[in-house]
Amino acid sequence: MSHDIDEPPHVHVDRDDQSAKFWLAPVALARNIGWGERVKDVRFTEDVLIVDLLDGRTISVPLAWYPRLLVATPEQRANWRMAGGGFGIHRPDIDEDLSTEGMLRKH
Repeated sequence: MSHDIDEPPHVHVDRDDQSAKFWLAPVALARNIGWGERVKDVRFTEDVLIVDLLDGRTISVPLAWYPRLLVATPEQRANWRMAGGGFGIHRPDIDEDLSTEGMLRKH
C-alpha cells in the first residue's frame, strides 16, 4: 500500500485482518511487506496525521504530505480501517491508502 494519488485503478480485497490491493490495468498484485509497524489507532490535529503503533511508538506526519487527506472533511478522515494485515490504513471515502512503512520513508 502506498499513498495512491497517482496510482492506476485498483481494488482492495480484505478479509479479517488480511488485505490485498490489485492493480486493474494491467492486472497485478500490489503488496507491501511491512517492517513490523502495525497500526493501533489513527488521529489528527488540524495539520498533522498521528498514527499510534502497537509497539508503543507514534508516527506524526504533516497532512500536507497527503493532499487528499488535507482537503478531506473531518468525517472522511475519521472513516478509516486497518489494511495490509495491520501495516496500513485505508480510507474508503477518499480512496486513500497509507502504509506505516511509507510514512516512515516519506521525505
